[in-house]
Amino acid sequence: MLKSSYSSQTETYPDIPLISYQRIIEYVEKYNFGVVLGAIDKEQNIHAALLCVWDATTAYYLIGGSDNRFKNSGAMNLIMHKAILLSKNAGKQFFNFEGSSLETIEKFLRGFGGTLTPYSQLVKKSSSSLELLKKVKTVKDLNQ
Repeated sequence: MLKSSYSSQTETYPDIPLISYQRIIEYVEKYNFGVVLGAIDKEQNIHAALLCVWDATTAYYLIGGSDNRFKNSGAMNLIMHKAILLSKNAGKQFFNFEGSSLETIEKFLRGFGGTLTPYSQLVKKSSSSLELLKKVKTVKDLNQ
């Protein structure tokens, strides 16, 4: 489902081995800390699937996707709604959609309402210019 979803996006599908998804799903099912949902029609076509995990207070929409052949079936909306209801029934106070940097996905998630919460990300970058500046400053400090 993820590959199919990404095929219509400008971003490329992340190179994550299938075994990684399988391990997450097995762990979720074994320890009951989330839910895997799928929407399947009478002909056994999978329209959409998602994985939602949770902690003590919050449910997190982790991954999901839909088959492009059925993108207008409403299946993703249906299982997202079901995930919200299941997390509420499991006693979770919050549902975190996790957002997306892909415009079409962000628009879909925004359609469920909620409060947009921006976040910051700190990243350590190696910079030869910065390293040179630090050395110059250190030499200057030693000469004083």
